[in-house]
Amino acid sequence: MERYIFKQAEPVWAAGLQNGMNIRMGFYAQAGKGKTSVNLACSTAYQIYVNKTFAAAGPARAARGYYRVDEIDITSYLNKDINDVAVIVWGYCINAYSFLDQPSFLTCEIVCDNDVVAATGVKGFFAYLLDDYLKKVQRYTYQRGFVESYVLASDSRDWMTGVNTHQVSLEMSGKKEYITRNVLYPEYEKLCPMDNAVVGKHKPCKPETYRLPWHLKIDNPDYKQYKTEELDENINERIQQIEYDTANAVETDISNGICLSESEYAVYEFEREATGFISFRIVCEETCEFLMIYDEMLINGVPDPIRIHGLWVNKYVLEPGEYNLVFFEPVSMKYLNVVMFRGRARICSLHMIEYKHAPVDKAIDTTDPDLKKIFDAAVETYRQNALDIFMDCPSRERAGWLCDSFFASRVEYFLTGKSLIEKNFLENFLLPESYPSLPEGMIPMCYPADHVNKNFIPNWAMWFVLQLYEYKERSNDIHMVAAFKPKIYALLEYFERFLNKDGLLQNLEKWVFVEWSFANKLVQDVNFPTNMLYALMLERVSQLYDDKDKLVQADGIRKKIRELSYDGEFFRDRMVFKNDVLEVSHERTEVCQYYAFFTKTATKKKYPKLWKTLVKDFGPDRVEKKLHPEIYPANAFVGTYLRMELLTEQGLYKQLLNESVGFFKYMAERTGTLWENKTDGASLNHGFAAHAGIWIYNAVEALKEHI
Repeated sequence: MERYIFKQAEPVWAAGLQNGMNIRMGFYAQAGKGKTSVNLACSTAYQIYVNKTFAAAGPARAARGYYRVDEIDITSYLNKDINDVAVIVWGYCINAYSFLDQPSFLTCEIVCDNDVVAATGVKGFFAYLLDDYLKKVQRYTYQRGFVESYVLASDSRDWMTGVNTHQVSLEMSGKKEYITRNVLYPEYEKLCPMDNAVVGKHKPCKPETYRLPWHLKIDNPDYKQYKTEELDENINERIQQIEYDTANAVETDISNGICLSESEYAVYEFEREATGFISFRIVCEETCEFLMIYDEMLINGVPDPIRIHGLWVNKYVLEPGEYNLVFFEPVSMKYLNVVMFRGRARICSLHMIEYKHAPVDKAIDTTDPDLKKIFDAAVETYRQNALDIFMDCPSRERAGWLCDSFFASRVEYFLTGKSLIEKNFLENFLLPESYPSLPEGMIPMCYPADHVNKNFIPNWAMWFVLQLYEYKERSNDIHMVAAFKPKIYALLEYFERFLNKDGLLQNLEKWVFVEWSFANKLVQDVNFPTNMLYALMLERVSQLYDDKDKLVQADGIRKKIRELSYDGEFFRDRMVFKNDVLEVSHERTEVCQYYAFFTKTATKKKYPKLWKTLVKDFGPDRVEKKLHPEIYPANAFVGTYLRMELLTEQGLYKQLLNESVGFFKYMAERTGTLWENKTDGASLNHGFAAHAGIWIYNAVEALKEHI
């Protein structure tokens, strides 16, 4: 950790509102010409505009009580003698997975040719409490902030050019711990939609019942959101009161913009799924009210904003005039539906400002178009899920999940030769002395995040140790490993209380997670995949800290699992209590077999028949061929990925490439990204999935050597 010291700036926020939910503030200053940077930190999210042009967004996230500082070079935007610099900060003050629930503040200074020309709390900044949005709205998802619902007049953004508006009284925030960013900045690449949009009519309707994303069903008072009776509007109901006439919709060229009137809609399509900020110029002939609904796919010709339990929508009410607007929060989509409720407007231009990892210099050397398409999708998936931390997905959560990070960290090193993001990611877990709402010793399943429901995944803590071991192998960062030792041994102490007389973990608490399949219904009372992973974790601890006792313990667990779980054909998943006696249950899953080999509980030498069966009979078409129907099939996460890892270990490169096409081709073709599950019922852009690119690349290179 490297501390950062501002030259002059102090942390400030609107007086009395540091803990206010969904507060949006604007800060304005001026800068001349010269080498200029905006250096800033905040507790949630910011955007910078120079002369009303979007320049940057951030920050990089950190552990509770720590704040990473961005240094944004705006020199190229300074095209006037006196330039307008505006910073928008949105303070959410809610428990989430994308941001922590901490008091809102901004610490910012503008440095021109090494001189501070503006500094919050000191000089040069004007601050405004923005009222261009509806405050009491529903949350976007369980894991993120609020839906953006704007109410704008043509002069609503005049504050960004120094036009006098009512300034707000500020107060100093408490002392902050600032640390350096360390990771690359995005390049904000511009992605335009396809040449044509689908334009059609819609009409109002009233459904018999309203679908509720699961976060709107939560009545836990510790989960911060506005109650239904408090809302300025119910956007969830509004988006379900639309009936689309897709049968008569027509493709329309958008090169010269597109006009929309009341009761019309237009669906834009991007060449692939993308993550970032929609930027658009719109001219309203009269007062307009419209929604911008988006998703990764279409259902019945339009995006479904509630498909994976979110409210994927922005709303606008605009008075007559011309507007250049940019989404504040990054969103993910392949399709964008503009739904006009009233008024008439021309959308003159529209594009995505991409918010993702900088370009990487890695290409696959193959003439196979399917493999190239999958590899490119893997790279794109990585870039959208690896910005400041490793994220599970760039849409629903934007959260730093463990296990996902085990795979993503490998991809970072593979694509860049460095572990910059991984170091930040691990450092975020290291910095807190404790984790609120979790039992002593447990490591959060994702972080930085608030776990007000006190939930955690014990398996993910095990994956964390596996990642730490590989991080040391990649980086030789022995200082990080040493610093983690107290946390790792506290974790071991936590697990010890669940060991039974056989030395196996029994009746683990909370969300015991094996994978997204039937296997997750078999996690109690003694789950063998979990114990297999536990054994591998102990082995990694023994290697990290030269603890031979942990290796002995790991070997003992593996031996006991072989005795109890293997039935002569396959490994069974669990033991359950029957009449107060633990008995091995008959259920067997595909993923259990992969855990066995991945964790070295099973080896090709010890179980040649099982290995041969897995290689020969299992794979992407096993269910379709009706082979071994009694073995519950695996899902992408983590079964497919463990299988790919095992095929790679055994040098079965041709089979791996063939199966990769079977597993991933349809994903790459549909969205240009790789998915959370095998089917499209969840996220269609998930960070761990980028690891497919490593296996494919290495297989192609290995096969070249055998020619």
